Amino acid sequence: MGATVYFNTFTSNNSYASSSKVKSIKDVSLVSNTLPTNPQSDGHVSQEFIDRFNNAISLNADGTKFVINESLIPTNATQTELTELNNLVNQSNKDLASAVQSAPSQNVEEVGNSVVVANDSQTAEKVSAELQGQSLTNVSRYHEGSTYIHHYWWGYRIGISKTDLHRAAFGLNAAALFPYDKWIPLGWVVSVVAGIAGLSAGSAPGGVVFNYSGVPTTPYGTIWSVGFQ
Repeated sequence: MGATVYFNTFTSNNSYASSSKVKSIKDVSLVSNTLPTNPQSDGHVSQEFIDRFNNAISLNADGTKFVINESLIPTNATQTELTELNNLVNQSNKDLASAVQSAPSQNVEEVGNSVVVANDSQTAEKVSAELQGQSLTNVSRYHEGSTYIHHYWWGYRIGISKTDLHRAAFGLNAAALFPYDKWIPLGWVVSVVAGIAGLSAGSAPGGVVFNYSGVPTTPYGTIWSVGFQ
């Protein structure tokens, strides 16, 4: 569909999120060491933007909503940055609320200031344990991997197991793969991910993991940082 996608490494310390209006407070002691940045880079949420606002965003007490600590918003934040921050966290909160409400509680795991939703409790626990304090990078050995959606304030990190990739290539529908996140355009996602990884979904050597957000470079969103699990 003409999407812009990237085959890179990425780290697990990427992010968190919110829904309320945010503003910069005027406390000189909280001026960020970072400079204002473009929220988007090459058609997707920029890593610099994510890093700049991470500390200001956390989950609420029951893990169902991302909230912004206004006292931690950099005082040099621009209106463009704040507008994009609000747009991203508002959308993430809608998707997180929908997933948490429809998924059994045992299939939902908090990982720092983010939430993993999987199709069963064993996968949720496994993915949560693997992500704690670890970096996700491309690997030379292929693994079966797990199918899950990791909710952040800026979008999602999605894992699709080798088995599910193969099943999707033969017509598995979105509801079967992600029953708690019906928003995902599965056919498009599988096609783009397989294409950028240089493989056929039906013969993928391992599970994949990638970042996804609703940045409107295509009608379906944007995929970037594709790697093997």
